[in-house]
Amino acid sequence: MKRFLIAAILALALPFAALAAVQEFEHFTIDVPAGWSPTQDGPTVGVMADDKSASMSVTVSEIEGGMPLRDVAAELSQALGATAPAVDSDGAHSFTLNHGATHAMITGEDGKWYMMLVFTGQNPALQGIMGSIKIKE
Repeated sequence: MKRFLIAAILALALPFAALAAVQEFEHFTIDVPAGWSPTQDGPTVGVMADDKSASMSVTVSEIEGGMPLRDVAAELSQALGATAPAVDSDGAHSFTLNHGATHAMITGEDGKWYMMLVFTGQNPALQGIMGSIKIKE
């Protein structure tokens, strides 16, 4: 089943990759497709469909004080007035806000850094954008 999901995501991402331009930021690179616009505000990079049908933001930041990801996720979800985080099988912490219209996912390395993805709207390019993120070493 997991192989099927990976194959399905790759099949969706292949046409996306041909139309996307790699954008480089301080902590990561991301493919931004035609018809989408990137912006940056401090450690947060946003990409929005030009028709405003969907958007995604990516924040990469160091974790101060050696805090585990679960605590970072709990603090951020509480600060945003979101649901309590749930952990998936890959260790990512997810929660929703804005009455379920906005979804967030936090991943990273306990005590070192985290990446928070926040996405809203319905657009097939979101999967390709999310799958294109590459953290810099």
